[in-house]
Amino acid sequence: MTGLAAHLGLYRVRDWLHFLPLPLAGWVSLGPERSPAALFAGMAAWACALAYTSALNHAFDARVDRLRRGKNPVGGLFTAREAVLRAVPMGVAAFGLIWAFAPGGLPAVVMLLVTATLYSAPPRLKRWPVLGTLWNVLVGLPGLFFSGGASLSVSPVGLLVSAFSVLLVGSQLIHEAEDRDDDVQGGVSTVATVLGRRGALAAAALVLLTLPVVVFVMTPGMPAASALRGLAALFSLAWAGALTRRAAGDDDRSLRPMRLGYRWAALGCGALLFGLAIL
Repeated sequence: MTGLAAHLGLYRVRDWLHFLPLPLAGWVSLGPERSPAALFAGMAAWACALAYTSALNHAFDARVDRLRRGKNPVGGLFTAREAVLRAVPMGVAAFGLIWAFAPGGLPAVVMLLVTATLYSAPPRLKRWPVLGTLWNVLVGLPGLFFSGGASLSVSPVGLLVSAFSVLLVGSQLIHEAEDRDDDVQGGVSTVATVLGRRGALAAAALVLLTLPVVVFVMTPGMPAASALRGLAALFSLAWAGALTRRAAGDDDRSLRPMRLGYRWAALGCGALLFGLAIL
């Protein structure tokens, strides 16, 4: 009998807690028709959907993760079949919550369940370089719309979608660089297995350099346009510089501290962009 801690590990709760407020950003943009019930249901459904995604990924990543002891509970505390059986109720719960309390978010929850399944389970799109990297955007973006069908034309949804996509691709490339040895051993092709760690970090730096351009294009007429553009430029230059220095150096230390540092910095940047955009 596996306990709570084992299930929290299977669902990788610590890895996505920082994502939980994402439906709030889309909900704020709905205007007068938004309801608190839709917000809370959207956030609860988003948590269930992320748990589904994580457990399914663990189920099909057991062979890839075997190099790193304790990284994946599948193969130890759970079998792959057990992990899938624990993933499915989370997906059903996500769909049920949205159907009952935030029906405007149904396209988003369906999109996430489909893209997350295709990413981890056969045909396992994560095993193809570049496609697997960019596919993460299709898995992550629906969270903005779980509490209702906010329109991309409504400020600040377009800005948030664009900025989130850039920040998420940068994060995924750093993650691929960190996991390169595991992926090579497991036969998974990523940008890092093809170009090496340095290549993946350099690619992440290049992606982040597009952030100021994206924000510039998406902010004409916004009251805080100058602040938004300045924030994007500052974040972009700081992290592109840090990644470039790491890529250029001869440094075999774990990339985990850098990945976690980027995660929290990107979260802060996204929150500030959101706050400035709704002023």
